[in-house]
This record gives sequence, C-alpha cells and structure tokens, in this order.
Amino acid sequence: MNERPSHLRELLFLEAVQMRDLARTRGWIEKEKQRQAAGSHAERTRPSAPVWLVDRGPHQQLPPIAVHVAGCWAASPRAQEVSRDSARQALSDGAEACSACCPDTKLDGQG
Repeated sequence: MNERPSHLRELLFLEAVQMRDLARTRGWIEKEKQRQAAGSHAERTRPSAPVWLVDRGPHQQLPPIAVHVAGCWAASPRAQEVSRDSARQALSDGAEACSACCPDTKLDGQG
C-alpha cells in the first residue's frame, strides 16, 4: 500500500503557531494604541510653545538687546521666553527687532 501520510498534524501545529503569533501581534497593536492615546493626551495638555523671546546678551541683568519670534535660528541660547506685551515693551525700550524673524511685523499683526 502506497498511502500518503496525512499532514493534518503538521497543519494543526502550524495553525497553533500562527494563532499564537496573531495574538502576540494584536497585543502589540493594543499597546501601541494605548501609547499613542497617552501621547496625544500629553500633547493636548502640554503648554504651548513660547511665541516671543528676548535676548539680553551674556549679562541677563541688562535690558533686552534683541527680540525674536520663538524658533528663530538667530536667537541666542540665552534668550528667554516672554509674553507679547513684554516683547512689545522691549522693542519700544530700544531692543533690536531680529532681521531674520521680524518680530516687529508679527507683533503688529495677529501672529
């Protein structure tokens, strides 16, 4: 008799391995969804980035020497976050408006 052996046992084993892998993948998906939900909650509750920066140079006790829009590449690492009103006051007191980010034009508008 030349009967072919049944592959049922191997197929059932393969199915069990794939089910285990599927369950593990679904677990990873659930963890990632939870991580993203926690991250988006953190983004919603994070304070907004500063809008204006003043630079007092190396001597922080001196009046501001320059005003920048946050994120300006020309702002000193020592530049400090300030409110819109403080930035306006610094400009009116003689601080330079950065020529790279033009905070004076943005302070005049809504931005």
